[in-house]
Amino acid sequence: MAFRMLSEPIALLVRGATFATDAFFWLSGFFFVLSCLSGERKKSFKSGTGYIGAIIYRYLRIMPAYGVCLLFFTYVLKRFGEGPNWYMLEYETHVCEEVGWRNLLLVDNLYNDGKKCFKWGWYLACDS
Repeated sequence: MAFRMLSEPIALLVRGATFATDAFFWLSGFFFVLSCLSGERKKSFKSGTGYIGAIIYRYLRIMPAYGVCLLFFTYVLKRFGEGPNWYMLEYETHVCEEVGWRNLLLVDNLYNDGKKCFKWGWYLACDS
């Protein structure tokens, strides 16, 4: 019975999810190195200035959409509803009001105090 349940398609997706995360980390690193080694940017990376420029470019490219999502989650979403489990969302948004700056600086993974805002944003902090 248990073996048959583990071979269901949905169970296979759940079990394979950890490999999907590893694959995205690998692809991100691969494409970053590929962009470092390509043509015109190669000279700036040899001198060391290209790395900082690439990190700043990545931050400026990602942050507008990430910031809008974070602001929406923190200040707007809590005004949309009510219900028996709504208190959990209110707690999450209260935590975001306190420690949301960590997410904007992409350093939220460096803190281990139990306060996590926008929990699914951990990937960007790890990847950046």
